Amino acid sequence: MPAFFASEGMPFWNELRTYDLDRSSDFYHGLFGWEIDSADNSADGSAKSSSYYYARKQGMPIAGIIPVTADMGSAAQHQPNQWMLSFLTDDVRAVADRSREHGGTAGEPVDGPRGPMVAAMDIVGAQLGFIHPASEPFIAGGESGTPVWHELAAILPDGVSIDDVATYYTQVARWNTMRHGEGAHTVITAVSEGGAYAGVWFPGEQGAAELDAPRSRWTTYFGVDNIIEAAEYAQAHGGDIIVQPQNTEFGQIAILADPTGAPLTVCEAPEHVEEPHEGDNIFG
Repeated sequence: MPAFFASEGMPFWNELRTYDLDRSSDFYHGLFGWEIDSADNSADGSAKSSSYYYARKQGMPIAGIIPVTADMGSAAQHQPNQWMLSFLTDDVRAVADRSREHGGTAGEPVDGPRGPMVAAMDIVGAQLGFIHPASEPFIAGGESGTPVWHELAAILPDGVSIDDVATYYTQVARWNTMRHGEGAHTVITAVSEGGAYAGVWFPGEQGAAELDAPRSRWTTYFGVDNIIEAAEYAQAHGGDIIVQPQNTEFGQIAILADPTGAPLTVCEAPEHVEEPHEGDNIFG
């Protein structure tokens, strides 16, 4: 499985909040081949009542799953089933301060299963998080069952410009960016060593309505082998199709809903081909 060392500002971790752990686990196991296991163990190694789960593929952690229960308080219970994307940072308290300074919001840092993290909202009202991982920041991506792309659909509030959005992410997340197009056709991409790893576009209110995205939000594109089969799987296993599979300039994509109503975007991922290494038997 392709995996690489992430640097500051890169999308690092996806988390799903769900009211029905069993239905969500079964759905994503069938769709992506994920294995779900608990992150909560007591000091002697025995399992306890879990509040956090890992989704793994071939042993690599891909995402976190947070069961929402009645004892988590009314605020948590009224949030919809949803995915949230977090970005890598080397200092969660400093990044929270920068978010507030540049027009966003941020909560108080907490110790999460993957290390210190903070939940925030950017300058256009999109939810996101920042994590300083407790271990080496390796992430898997680029193939079926893993994140392939990350994208912000930014609906500009009154008084906020495209330049303000660019400034937020360059100053808060420490992005290096490139800009393409003009006006409503502007696209901002975050780049590292010549490669793009995230993008921002500006659909406007009408475009957002067409995408069933009434507010600014981050979206992770998860890879699948076949977009038609993925959509059919969602409908056959308690989910739904929000946007039918379609060809785009970025390939075939669809927006689905899992059985709890959480939206997710899928795209056809290129088949991963292992590069030969010195010592491999190239004839066998």
